Amino acid sequence: MRLYLSTKNKHKITEISSILSDTEILTFDDLPDIEETGTTFKANADIKSKYLSTLVPDEYVIADDSGIVCEALDGKPGVFSARYAHENATDNDNIIKLLDDMKDAVNRKAYFICNISLAKDGAVIASFEGRLNGTIAHEIIGENGFGYDPIFLLEDGRSLAEYSSDEKNKISHRMAALNKLKKLITDNI
Repeated sequence: MRLYLSTKNKHKITEISSILSDTEILTFDDLPDIEETGTTFKANADIKSKYLSTLVPDEYVIADDSGIVCEALDGKPGVFSARYAHENATDNDNIIKLLDDMKDAVNRKAYFICNISLAKDGAVIASFEGRLNGTIAHEIIGENGFGYDPIFLLEDGRSLAEYSSDEKNKISHRMAALNKLKKLITDNI
């Protein structure tokens, strides 16, 4: 089976290709910018997968929308995770803003969420959600990963940025969503 992947994020391409190693993953050469106007991760993933599936008739397309949700911030950064600090924010910009916003928070519970949308010929076939629970650290810890990984603590006390790629791919929110996708592909497609 082969899937077109809707992302420009090289980290996500590597991670998804590794997790779906039995699937041929294709990317778009000139991926158009698609405005994410949804108010949920699912809505944004669906917008991207539906549109891009019209560009490659008879092919399956998957789109991911993911981010981090903090209880103390009433769900922020949420769907604005990639542009939390500002429109063209770097990972570091977003981390610094989140640490600043959380500096006085007693409740540091958070979770990563990933929604994967599978579409073909302009129609969403299915959506899959994965979550990874943790807490927000008080400082940057670790050098691996990307996004908010260096400030996301897991139960063992390590940040996600202290995990190797293989370790992360066994527990991540993206892995949880992609495992559900793999089951659908194996059983039905």
